[in-house]
Amino acid sequence: MGKRYTEEEKSHIQELADQGHTDESIAQQLGRSTNAVRNYRHRTNIKTKQTKTIQQLNQENHDLTRQTQEILKQLRQLEAKRDKVRQALQIEETALNKRIETALNRLRDKKPELFTITLQDQVNKLTVELASSFIQWLIE
Repeated sequence: MGKRYTEEEKSHIQELADQGHTDESIAQQLGRSTNAVRNYRHRTNIKTKQTKTIQQLNQENHDLTRQTQEILKQLRQLEAKRDKVRQALQIEETALNKRIETALNRLRDKKPELFTITLQDQVNKLTVELASSFIQWLIE
């Protein structure tokens, strides 16, 4: 078994590891072997700056992966809601088109002259009739 580390050496190893020194650099400064320093660091759980950085990056990667998964889940939920809204709008559009077609047929029966005049005259008459209907609707 090799010689034991003094308290001063232990704190010096900690300081140097915190500063980012490699095991080889620490070993040279202490006059120890690289393997001895590496073994001591592992036994005492002293992390080098690089190890701490790697652990921090791994944690950040894990957090980002979790956030990405949550966002993807929310995106799938929003897409499902969007599809439901599209379907509802399509049904509403179909119903609205049928109502417009029925209204146009009624209008053709009541006012056939609207369908035999120029486009501009049709627009003018419809505008007047719509305005009148709207005002009447507001009054009621």
